[in-house]
Amino acid sequence: MSAQSEHRTPDGLFYRVVGDGEPLLLLHGLMASGDMFDPLVTLLASRFRMVIPDLRGHGRSGDVPGPYDVPALAADLDGVLNHAGVARCAVLGYSHGGAVAQQLALTRPSMVEKDDAGLHLRLQCIDAAGARRSQCPPTIPQAIFAAVPRWPHHPAGEAQAGW
Repeated sequence: MSAQSEHRTPDGLFYRVVGDGEPLLLLHGLMASGDMFDPLVTLLASRFRMVIPDLRGHGRSGDVPGPYDVPALAADLDGVLNHAGVARCAVLGYSHGGAVAQQLALTRPSMVEKDDAGLHLRLQCIDAAGARRSQCPPTIPQAIFAAVPRWPHHPAGEAQAGW
């Protein structure tokens, strides 16, 4: 993995910055942390400057008090992005992180990059060969689980596929 730097906002939120290139904000799902993106970070580090927070109540931001609702988590990203020196970025949200990404696009549209069609958010599935698909096949979740073999917060550390 390329060099990374670790930071904490004045409010106590942990985030790390990895890679070089266009800014990309990665938002994890519930009961996970930004570490879930490590396999993806390795692949994208030469193309993107990724800002990877641990959302409030998760990972290394686990001790930051609530509220833990989607509007609060999205509002926290103002501080993370400002602290990281990012005014505008593309956003990738996984699961609950997708809801946070939608809230960010709704409340802070100037912070979220748009595509050529003017869309802030788009569900895009890409197969193993890199070909775009119009619909996500049911194997996509299994592929994500295979890419991230263990949840960082599961007490037994069991593989996700066995849950």
